[in-house]
Amino acid sequence: MDFRHLFLSFEGRTRRLHFWVALIILWVIESIVWSVTIGGAISGAAMRGNPGAAAAMLSGTGVIGLIVFLVLLWPSLAVQVKRWHDRDKSGCGC
Repeated sequence: MDFRHLFLSFEGRTRRLHFWVALIILWVIESIVWSVTIGGAISGAAMRGNPGAAAAMLSGTGVIGLIVFLVLLWPSLAVQVKRWHDRDKSGCGC
């Protein structure tokens, strides 16, 4: 399985196994990033003992979430378009 072609190219087809492996990889990456950012914000607020600090710390996670979303958008669309090609459908339907 060529990961560069799987995650970055919109051409070709992908088997069901490769599709699910790619989605699981993307999901694990996103889960790790979210748990580190949100978990860090919550633990930092808990250590300060100030309930207002939680809101202040979580406000920065929106920017991080946007960056993660934009970074993972391209690979997610590439995998999905290839799977649609495998089902003899246009990739524009995503």
